[in-house]
Amino acid sequence: KALAQEIYDKLIIPNNCKTVLELGSGAGSLAFFLREISKNTLTVVTLDGNKESINSPYIEKDYHFILRTDREYNLLDENNNNVKFDLVLSFEHFEHITAGENFSIFLQNIENHISKNTLILASASLQQGPGYWHPNIKSYEDWSLFLIENRFEMMDSNFVRDDTVP
Repeated sequence: KALAQEIYDKLIIPNNCKTVLELGSGAGSLAFFLREISKNTLTVVTLDGNKESINSPYIEKDYHFILRTDREYNLLDENNNNVKFDLVLSFEHFEHITAGENFSIFLQNIENHISKNTLILASASLQQGPGYWHPNIKSYEDWSLFLIENRFEMMDSNFVRDDTVP
């Protein structure tokens, strides 16, 4: 809930965001708290590959899609146009996408659902650990270069990064 409040206060309110896409949402608790904090004025769409995620009490079933984010998908509006989101969130998901073609598709999917002014807030694990499946580990600097090379602009933020946390 604290992360949702921070995102709401520092990104959603100042940038007048109305629509949020969360990639790799898991059980959907972040989206749940964003809806709660905004008093349901935000439209929050969640995507996750785990088929059991639909059973989570935090999921808004009409706005949750079970799919792989590294396979082509389109979220369409009533006119069959791709929905464009004001804010895209993805926490601890990038490192699960295999480098190469899968990651290219993942990035293309993001591009299909953003506009020039869309903000993206994401984090990725910086190391492999026992029991984790992280086929795409990069340092903060490598992620920055990679995303810039793929036409994403890196911006400063008030959020703290810590490369030393295991």
